[in-house]
Amino acid sequence: MRPGLGRWTKVLIVGGAVFAQLLVFGAVAWSFSRARDQMIFEQEGERQAVRAAEQEAAEELATTEKQESARRAEARERNTPRPVALASLIAEYESNEIRADSQFKGRVVRFSGIVTEVSKDFTDHAFLVIATSSGSRSRVRCGLADGANRAAANLQPGSSVTVTGRVSGFVIRQVVLSECALR
Repeated sequence: MRPGLGRWTKVLIVGGAVFAQLLVFGAVAWSFSRARDQMIFEQEGERQAVRAAEQEAAEELATTEKQESARRAEARERNTPRPVALASLIAEYESNEIRADSQFKGRVVRFSGIVTEVSKDFTDHAFLVIATSSGSRSRVRCGLADGANRAAANLQPGSSVTVTGRVSGFVIRQVVLSECALR
C-alpha cells in the first residue's frame, strides 16, 4: 500500500461521512419543510372552515333580523289605527267575508257612526252597536276596552261616536270588534 493512499482513504471516508450527514440533514430539512407545508395547508383549511361558518352565521343573523324587522313592521301596521268608512267596512264583510278578514281581521280600525245600542253581554262586558245611520240593518258590535265604560255610560242611542277597535270577524250580520275605545 502506498503511504499517501491511507490519507486519501481517510479523506474519502471523512468526506463520505460528511456527505452522508449532509444527505441526512437535507432529508430531515425536507421532512420538516414538508410537515410545515402540511401544517400550513391544514391551518388554512381550518381558517376557511371558520370563515365559512362565520359567514353562514352572519347570513343567518341577517335573515333573522330581517324576519324580526318584518314581524315588527306587521305588528305596527296591525296596531296603528286604520281610518275606514263604516259603510265600506260593513259592505266588505257582507260581500266577501274571507277577503274582508284578510284585509281587516286582527287590525285596528277607526270609524264614526251612530250608536243604536249600549248594553252588556252575558259576561258583564260593555258593548256598543253602531250603524251607518239610525235606520240601517247592517251594524258593528264593539266590545269596549275596560277604560271605555265611563264614556259609554254617557251615550244614548242616536249619538254620533268615533270608535277605535280591533276587528275580530263577522258574526250574524255584524262586524265584531274588540278592545274598542271611544273618542
